[in-house]
Amino acid sequence: MKKRFLIADELAGLPFLLFDNLLLVSEIGCHNEWGKEFKNYVAFKQTDEAGNSFRVRTKLPYRLQTMTMRSALHLSCLCLLLVGCTAAAMQVPIHDIGIRPTLLTFGMYVTPDPANNPISPPERFIGYHVGTDFEVTKEELDVNVPVFAICSGKVVMSGFVEGYGGLIVHRCKINGESVTVLYGHLFLSSLPKNGTSVVAGKQIALLGPARSHDTDGNRKHLHLGIHRGTGIDVRGYVQTKEEISEYIDPLLVLPKGGALQNLELNMVSYWKTETGFVVHP
Repeated sequence: MKKRFLIADELAGLPFLLFDNLLLVSEIGCHNEWGKEFKNYVAFKQTDEAGNSFRVRTKLPYRLQTMTMRSALHLSCLCLLLVGCTAAAMQVPIHDIGIRPTLLTFGMYVTPDPANNPISPPERFIGYHVGTDFEVTKEELDVNVPVFAICSGKVVMSGFVEGYGGLIVHRCKINGESVTVLYGHLFLSSLPKNGTSVVAGKQIALLGPARSHDTDGNRKHLHLGIHRGTGIDVRGYVQTKEEISEYIDPLLVLPKGGALQNLELNMVSYWKTETGFVVHP
């Protein structure tokens, strides 16, 4: 038998063919109709009804059109699958974020002056808030409130940090970008050890009690911050607007559209005063 050489149009279509090979591996393995069709599609020989074999020499336009259409179809399905997996990988850090109040939002400038702080008594910090604070309800004040990992990664910092009390920082990827995620004001005895692997959606800690050592004297709430890169940065506030770009607004990447900025009747955790919203003093 003579050695067979690929003709020019087959060489031109080879990249498409190789791409199709990769996309259909699982289908061929299942021996379904797609797999059978694909075997005939890539065969150098085919057999007619009378048992006579013949060589496939499809013209370039038709071959490229067929390969391109099929590759595009499978690529579209693959992209949808990857998008779905990416969305599924991101999880909420605390239950009911869609209706949980968030008075101190990402990028907000606050000072201890009641005029520049929506919380009464005001926070003692000054600067642009580079995280999102998820508040608790009155009913949650005296019960354990679980905190969940928003993405999968490894804990790189765990323990007491001034301004937060109990703190966890872990590394992960969000939309392909390497980040460190910070969870603040946590129950110290519930923290995982450094080096612990965390899984998106799994509980990693509990919120600390209000005005306790676990929250460093702060109210009971979750501070969630996302810092770009792999370096550990535990700041909850920055002093210039330019520095805000080093962080990601959690509400832009969390599922379910993040939290509402106004208070819902079934999630009220404050009462209005002349100076602001009192948060379980």
